[in-house]
Order: sequence, then C-alpha cells, then structure tokens
Amino acid sequence: MESELNPYVMVDTTSSYMPDVWTLDQDTDVTLDVLLPNGCFMNVTVPRDATLHEIKEEVWELAQSVPLFGLLRDSDSYVFQCINLSTAERDDLTEEDRRLCEVRPFQGVLRLVERKGDEEEKALHSRLNFVIGIGLREFDEQKDPEVHDFRKQMRLFCENVCSILGPSTWEQQVQRQYPVSIESSPDLPHYLQAKLYEGNLVLAISVEHQSSESTFKFYVPPSINPKELLDLVLKKKGPSIGLQGDQSQNFLLKICGLEEYLIGPYPISQYKFIRECLSCDKIPELILVSSDKIQLERSRQESKSEERQRTKSTASEASSTLKRKSKQCSVSTWTIEEPFTITVHSLHKLNYDNKTKVAVQCGLYYAEERLCGKVYHTAEQVLEDGQCAWEETIRFEMDVCNLPRMAKLCIVVYESSTTQKNSRFRKYQDKYACPIIWVNTTVFDYKGALKSVPLTLSAWPYPQEGDEYSGCMLRPLGWLTQNPTREPAVTISFGKYHQTAQVCYPGIDEILEYANQEFPDRNGSFSSTGEPQASKTHLQQLQQICEKDTLYQLHEQEKELMWFLRKHCCEQLPNSLPKLLRCVKWNDRTEVAQMMKLLQLWPAMTPYKTLELLDYAHPDPGVRSFAVRCLQDIGDEELFLYLLQLVQALKHEAYLQNSLVKFLLERALQNRHIGHGLFWLMRSEIQFLEVSIKFGLILEAYCRSVPNHLEALEKQVEALSQLKSASIQALNKANVKKEGKEKLKLYLQEIFGKKLYQSKFYGLQNPLDPRFKFGKIRVEKCKILDSKMKPLWLAFENTDTYGKDVFLIFKNGDDLRQDMLTLQMIRIMDRLWKDEGLDLRMIPYRCMATGHRVGLIEVVPDADTIANIQKEKGFTATSAFKKGSILSWLKDHNPDDISLSRAAEEFTLSCAGYCVATYVLGIADRHSDNIMVKTNGQLFHVDFGHILGKFKEKFGFKRERVPFVLTHDFIYIITKGQTQRSQEFSRFQQYCEQAFMILRRRGPLVISLFAMMLSTGIPELSSEKDLDYLRETLVLDMSEQGALKHFRAKFVEAIRNSWKTSLNWMAHNLAKDNKMSD
Repeated sequence: MESELNPYVMVDTTSSYMPDVWTLDQDTDVTLDVLLPNGCFMNVTVPRDATLHEIKEEVWELAQSVPLFGLLRDSDSYVFQCINLSTAERDDLTEEDRRLCEVRPFQGVLRLVERKGDEEEKALHSRLNFVIGIGLREFDEQKDPEVHDFRKQMRLFCENVCSILGPSTWEQQVQRQYPVSIESSPDLPHYLQAKLYEGNLVLAISVEHQSSESTFKFYVPPSINPKELLDLVLKKKGPSIGLQGDQSQNFLLKICGLEEYLIGPYPISQYKFIRECLSCDKIPELILVSSDKIQLERSRQESKSEERQRTKSTASEASSTLKRKSKQCSVSTWTIEEPFTITVHSLHKLNYDNKTKVAVQCGLYYAEERLCGKVYHTAEQVLEDGQCAWEETIRFEMDVCNLPRMAKLCIVVYESSTTQKNSRFRKYQDKYACPIIWVNTTVFDYKGALKSVPLTLSAWPYPQEGDEYSGCMLRPLGWLTQNPTREPAVTISFGKYHQTAQVCYPGIDEILEYANQEFPDRNGSFSSTGEPQASKTHLQQLQQICEKDTLYQLHEQEKELMWFLRKHCCEQLPNSLPKLLRCVKWNDRTEVAQMMKLLQLWPAMTPYKTLELLDYAHPDPGVRSFAVRCLQDIGDEELFLYLLQLVQALKHEAYLQNSLVKFLLERALQNRHIGHGLFWLMRSEIQFLEVSIKFGLILEAYCRSVPNHLEALEKQVEALSQLKSASIQALNKANVKKEGKEKLKLYLQEIFGKKLYQSKFYGLQNPLDPRFKFGKIRVEKCKILDSKMKPLWLAFENTDTYGKDVFLIFKNGDDLRQDMLTLQMIRIMDRLWKDEGLDLRMIPYRCMATGHRVGLIEVVPDADTIANIQKEKGFTATSAFKKGSILSWLKDHNPDDISLSRAAEEFTLSCAGYCVATYVLGIADRHSDNIMVKTNGQLFHVDFGHILGKFKEKFGFKRERVPFVLTHDFIYIITKGQTQRSQEFSRFQQYCEQAFMILRRRGPLVISLFAMMLSTGIPELSSEKDLDYLRETLVLDMSEQGALKHFRAKFVEAIRNSWKTSLNWMAHNLAKDNKMSD
C-alpha cells in the first residue's frame, strides 16, 4: 500500500479548521476530511470528544454506501494517520481510545493506513485458515457489512467473556482446562443406591511415591466430596507411603485413564465417572497426583489484544453517541400503510439453453407460512446468453406496516413450456413449469432496516429430486444465504417509501407502546379489557391441544381458541408457547404486538420444550432470544447432550449475530469440552456452501479467543489429514493391486511405523473424546477392516500409565451424520430412562463426523458380532437357528454361576433397551453383523444406515418384517434356557413396556429433536413426512392404555415372527461366507 499522502488529492482548507477549533466548547461537533485506503475521500461530522475507535466505526458505517467498499479489509487492519500539529510529522494513531480533541489533527484531515508490524496476526491468519478449513480472505471477499460487523462484535464479545473468566485461581484453571463431567442432581438415583456396599462407595486409589506404586481400597459415604476424600487418604495412608504431613491442597484425585480431575464441592457420587462405574458394577479407579505434576497451559493473551480490548471496551460504551443521528432519521414501517412492492430487473449468468422462455415466481413468507394469499409471476422472457431482463414491478397484497420482522422473499426462476418435456415439469395453469434456480432473502437487513438498494441475489440450483411443496415451486424452508459462487444471479429492488429517511422495523419499546392501545380482538372484543372468561369445556379443550405433539397441525378453531385464551396459556400452561406462536397471524401488526407484549411476561420453559422454539418454525428474533434465556441455566452435561441440535438451529438464524451464537460461544469459552464439540460439529460441515461462511465466522471467533485450544485443534486437524492420506493409500492398494487382508495389514503398519505418523499422534488429544490423550501408536494392533471403504482400526497407548489402550475406527467415504444422530437419540433415551429409575445398560458409543464423508467411531472393548460368535461356535447354514451359541460364548467368558447370572441380566436389560430404541426410531437393516455382544453380556447395535422405517426391499418386498429383533437365541439367554412363560421373560417384557411408555410420555421431545435436524441434509430425514414414522410408533393419538395394548401386540408379533429374522440372518451369513471364500 502507498505510504505517502497523494499530493494530487485536493483538500479544501478554507473551512473552519483552525488550531483553535480544539479549544472550543465540549459539545461542538467538527467535520473531518477522511481519506480511505481505497482512494475514496469523505467528510464525517463527529463530536470533538469522540474516540478514534468511534470515528473509525462511523467512517466504516458511511463507507458501506460509497463505491469500492469491497476493496477494504476488516477495519481492524487499519489505523488513522494524521499530521501532528506540534512536529509537522505523520503520526500513526494506534491508541484508539484517544479522543479527537487530544489528537488535534492538522486541518482536521485523517487518513486510514494499513496497521504496521502485524506479522503475528498474519501468522495467526494462516493457522486459522488451516484449522477452520476456509480461508479468512473469503470473509473479506463477501464485501458484506454484516460479515464485517459480526467479526468485530464477536471478537469484542469473546474478549469480554474471557476477561470475565480470568484471572483465575489454580483450581479454576484446572477445571477450565480439564472439565470434569458432573450430573445435575447431587442425589444418587435409587437404581445405583442398590449397588453400594453397605451404603458406601468402594474406591481404588493408586499412589505413586518415588519408585513404588501402591493401590488402596477405601469405603466412603457417597456424600463425601473430593477435598474430604483427599484428607482421608492422606490421613490414613500418608505415613505409610512417605507423605506424612502433606496437605490436601498439594494433591488432586485424577480419574484413571482420563484427563479429568475430581475438583469442586460436589458429592463424589455426583461425578459422572463414579456413577458410570457403579452402573457397570466396577470399582472406580482414581490416582493421587501431586499438583505440580499437572500440566497447565500458559496464559497467552497478547498485549496487542489487551490493547485492542481496552480500546474497544471504552469505545463500545459510547458507540451509541455517533449512531444517534441515524436513529433520528428513520421511519417506522408500522406507519406506512402502502402495499409492499418489488421490481424484478434481470437475470444473469444462467447456464441454460438459449431461446428458452423463463419467468420468475415469488412470494412473501414467515417461516413456511405464506403472508399473502397468493404467489406472483412475472411475464415470460427469452433467455439469451444466460441473460434476460424484465423491469417488472410486483405489488403484493400486503401493506408495509404489516410486514413481520422476519418476512422473507422467496424467488424461483423457471422455464415455461406448452408441453411437459420431462418429469421435472409440473402443470401450472394452462402451461408447464420447470424450476431452474431459487433464492431466498430477508426483507429487512440485519439492522432492521427495510432493504432499499438494488440487490443482486446469487441463486442455487433447484434440486433434481423435485419439490416437496406441492403446487408451489418456492422453497420457504430453504436457507437464506446466497450462493458463494456468485452465479447465476437475479437482480431485484424493493420499493422506496420515504424520500430521505431510512425505513426500519420498530424497536421493542414502540411495539409495546402500540400493544397497549385498544384494538378489537378476532372476536370483535377489545384486547385490553382483561382476561376473557373461558368455560370449563374450553379449558379442557385447551389442555388437550397443548398435549399434542410438535407436528400436530392445529385446526382454525383450535387456533382461535388458543389465541382467545393466550393469557391463560402464559399463566397456567407456559410450555404451550410453541403452539401459541403458530396461532399468531404474523401478517397483522396488532397480533404481533400483542404476542411480543405477552412474551415479556412469559415464564421460563423447561429446556426440552425450549428447543422447539429454535427450529425453523419460529424465526422471530424476540422469540429466539427468549428461548436462549430459558437455556441460560442448563448444565454443561445437558447442554452437551443437545449440542448437535443447537448447532443445527444456527442454520435457522437469519442473521449472523444473534442470541444463540453468543450463548454457544460463551459456554464454549467456559468449558473446553463444549468448545471441542462445537468446533467439530461445525468444522465437519464447513465444506457445505450454504453454511461455510456462517460456520467459518463462528469458528474464527472461537479459535481467536482460545490460543491454547487452537494449538490442540490444529494438531488434531493435521493428524486427521494424515489418517485420510493413509486411508486413501490403503484403499488404493485394496482396489487397484487387489492386495489380501494380511498384506494390507502389514502395509498399514509400515505406514504407521514411520516417524512422521508417530510424531503427529504422540500427545494428541483424542478428537472423538478429548478426555483421552494418545501416547504411541500401537502399530502391531492396527489393521484394515473388511468393509467396502476399508476403514482403519487404530490403537494408541494411553498417556496415563494406569489407563488402557485407546481404540478407534477411522472411516473415509461414509457419511456418519445419520449414525451421530441415531446414537445421540439412544443417548437421550438412556437419559430419559435413567431419570425414571430404569437403567437398561445401553452403550451409545461415540461417533463423530470430522469432515465430508469422513469421521471417527469409538471401539467398544471386549465385544464381538453375533455373526462371529455363531461362527466361533461352529458355523453352518443353520447356525442362525441355533439358540445356544450366544449363551455358550457368554459361558466361556463368565465361567462361574454368579458372573454368568450377572451377564444374563446385562443381556436382558440391554436387549430390552435396544428392542424399544430400534422399534421407536425405525432402525432398519438389522443382521448378525451389526448387532454385538460384550463379554459381560451387554448387547448393542452398530451401523445405522437406515432409520425412520426406511427398510430395505428386495423384489418389491421388505426384507425386515418384524417390529424389532428378538430371536430364539436371545430369548434363550433371557429365560436362562427355560420357556417364554418364565419369570425372567415376564420381567424382560415389563422392561420393554416400561421403556416404551417412558419414551411415549416424552414423545414430543423425541420428535422435536428430529425436527431440528431437518436442515442437516441427511437423506432419510429431509421433510416432515419422514417424522410421521415416529408419531406412528409412539401412537401419540392413543390413550395410555391403548398405547400399551398396541405395544404388547407388536411384542407378540416380534416373537411370533422371530423365525423370519433368523432366516434373514442365515441368508446374510451365507452370503458373507461366500464372499469371504471367493
């Protein structure tokens, strides 16, 4: 960039800029001449006591409307330069908290120049590009003021959060770097109390002292906290191990094998690890470690960042000063009673056949609800070289004053034809239409101003599979982001409703003031006359409506009743809010005002019900902010449970800056495990164009704020890149050179034996579960699995010498998002059952997509597939029908009666859990290779390629004809070789019935969580129709008694048709065996 002031730029010095201007009264405004880095020159009037940061923000605000703004980088990349009055030399004004009257620029001239000495920032940019997976330059190339503002505001927001968190005590540092999982309630559940030894917890605590190691057993009350336990250990065993006189504050209790420490005032039984051990009948293993051996990261808050933070914090408090003028120059949309209009100008760069007749269809929507009675069409135009022009104005049957804040314009460009050329053409009036491209955009910008300048909207190709919105080509549930490829594009402009002022959506104060006026309600009465009187029948009807599931379509009469009794809903039925919002006429400002007024009084909702407010149906920012407020007190464990849905909910946010993104960033900065999960959930989707900018910006904000975690994430991304490379090499060997299984294994071990791989993985945090840290690669245990994409079986030493090896499966070529969702739902089901005192010994192992069709899966130790067990016990064509093979295998691993009885109980409980889970979720393609059993008896399912009843078919017939898998060999274990009428089998059936009824009672939550995933792009979850399966299996329209009767019928059907499952398994085993022998 040119470093000298351009001598040919003429500056008017005849204005009132004399040196004594800085001695004038404090309230005096001054007009500055500002030269921008893109060569543009502008005037800006500011208070004389404004800070340089405030002036730069004002300049940037004004610069957005002048030419060549897109050439500018982020405003933080520049500083002001001026001529110093005293020295007559150029000064770079890097301290942006200085005030204008202190700087006293000569002649009131300021120039923005590139910030010098930012080599460290450039290096950080390079690292962020690699870790995030998208170049930061792409954010600058958007030339979008919203992107610029988001980056600036989120950096300030994250810095403020970090400043609140620190400085911290040593214990807080440990908690933040090694967050430990803690259950929400201190009370030990009843089903775990029964596993205590005479009311006490049994703990194994290992102590390292000098060269010796000792392990001691302690019997302690479950209410003891870690500090009290440390005191007890040192008091009883300290003298014998040479720790006499040591204080408990010099030690911590570490969980064996994990990077977690028991810290905090909680009862020891409240720690998740302790409860998991109790549930598994295992003695929790802890290690006494010296505080000085715990590796804490050095604080790396650069002085430059601190300087900017001071500058921004000071400036942000007074930023409203300079923006007051624009507020005064705005006009509320609620005062404009004119029809809303747009002008469709032209179409550019459409790669389509010349001479094709094309037209534009458009409509106004709130969520998926059409705001006008109809959609609108332009005249047909002939496409020439990918372009055509309309210059046609469309007048909507809706006044500007009734536009809701989240009104969106949906546009489709379609080919018009007199004949149906192919299946993509649909009948429209007397012609046929084939949609080509589509795009959606909000009517208001991110600041609430009605869009006014012409817009060139980059559109998306219309999906080949056709449109799910019958009779309409528009895609109201499609994303609001434009296509980053920039083409093809449609140019439109919005109507202008005021000659000078900006037209804006009213603020909340204006809305509430409007709501306090008297307006006739739908029934003609006045809404401010108080609570309407409802009959007992009406209240009963209201209760029944509120109990309906999320997908239930309210009838008009039901909507009228709910709206009529909205105050009763607020006071008595707070969880009815999602349904009440569907009753609001969003194209009527009076009802919107009434709803916003009521929302100010609405009590907090339960977290699971709050999630409904964050799906696609509720785009209003006031509603979504209320939802986030309801989630503020949610614990870290529960938040992590729903993190998958919350990240998807970000896709439904129309604007980059919103309450949800701030909430997630704040919690991620407070707990590294949440930050880790947030990072990988977004990083795995960064390649999808519709979210790449949004997710990339959020990841940049997070990674900038956590330099130490950034370093760990950088290593993980690099290691996964190396794994992908190894996977591709192995697949090439298998497919091209047709290498055998043993040669492939040796080839992989040769790769992993190289120093490059060993160095990349040693000390690496496990991306799948950051509680583990890898040591060396256990090369001799690594192998390539048999399936089509040749997944890698990986083994690592645990850096904790007391911990077991860590095993993972790396998959390249498979989409793991459906597996992630299914396993998360099984995890949530397990949580719901445990909350009701039912522990069904589920194994919702970890699974995580790390990129497009690539990811990691946790290996469950000591487990094998049913197919392998049957093969081990003598494979024959009829082995699938033999009922003793699994029991015989369990006897091998549990030789005494006590352990075998415990294994049978584990099998019974887990089999019940998976029977119900697979039935409710419609998990299909169940065969002997994707059902596994652990040596302790726990059964679990893997590989969830088909869900929601998408059963495989052959020759037009469904291959699976049973509600869930319950074969004779399963029953043989459950009954311990007795008949189905045994007490054990009756207990198994009771477990199943109890589990089903618990899920049914929480059916709305299950459906809501799936509904929030409609935006993922998972093939088997693409529309609300896919969720009908859940409604059918949970029979939410039946009574409790009717639902139980229905489930019992399904249970009997599963047993009666179990031979069909065995037959399928036999066919699968034979086919697999034939392939292996080829």
